Amino acid sequence: MSPSRARQKDTPKVTSRHSPRGSGRVAKKRVRIIKKIRIARGLWKFISLDRIGNRYVWDRRPGYYFLEWWEGTKRRRERAGITPSEAAEAQRRKQHELIGELLAQGGVAPTVDDPSATRIEDAVRMFTDHVRTHSPGKPETLRRYEQVLGHFELASVRKKYVEAITRADIDEYKTKRSTEPSEGRKRPVTPRTINFEVSTLRTFFYYLIHERGLPMLNPCAHFKPLKDERKRAKRKPSVYTQEELDKLFVSCDEFEKAIFATLLLTGLRKR
Repeated sequence: MSPSRARQKDTPKVTSRHSPRGSGRVAKKRVRIIKKIRIARGLWKFISLDRIGNRYVWDRRPGYYFLEWWEGTKRRRERAGITPSEAAEAQRRKQHELIGELLAQGGVAPTVDDPSATRIEDAVRMFTDHVRTHSPGKPETLRRYEQVLGHFELASVRKKYVEAITRADIDEYKTKRSTEPSEGRKRPVTPRTINFEVSTLRTFFYYLIHERGLPMLNPCAHFKPLKDERKRAKRKPSVYTQEELDKLFVSCDEFEKAIFATLLLTGLRKR
């Protein structure tokens, strides 16, 4: 999407009511997008973006987009990418993250006028219904998907909306799962199982993006699989071929030949 044509609705205000001792105090938060541009050599400046109605006009000058919001009397800023699409996606995630934090603190569910905000439990239901309908002959696949998504919902209790999930959340999920015991076993969940679960989550998010049209990036795309040390230990050690050994000894003097021949014939290894 080109900056000249990209448009994004301004994220609505988040309102949560707190009533300590009946005070009826109302807290409002809004995340807006600003941009940091270079106005001279070594000199950068934050600028506000122009608006047409409730839509942003994206600045063409090179720079970096940032999110800006207030926590009480403190202004917070966070980098949001270099393209309009990255900035809009970051704004959406941050807005829903703030909503989740308010709910986790025991506040009343905020009023959000954004119909695209999708609760995680609703997204899970849509996905499992899709699998159940399109793969009726694979009940075991559905069972495993439901199991993985159940773990994910428990691990993402702080995030209420699927659009707020980030790559950092997926990394936290992998860390948390690696410390949990396997079902019915005393040993921790294996890296192989965690890799399968993240692969399942990647399929889940791609379904939401491509089939449901959720405007978000897949937080599991290009994830780095965990290494399984037990699997590595079972691998056969690499050995030199006879041809490689012949080349090695041809290049050695008599002293080196004695050393390498000793290592080869006795099987001595570094501890």
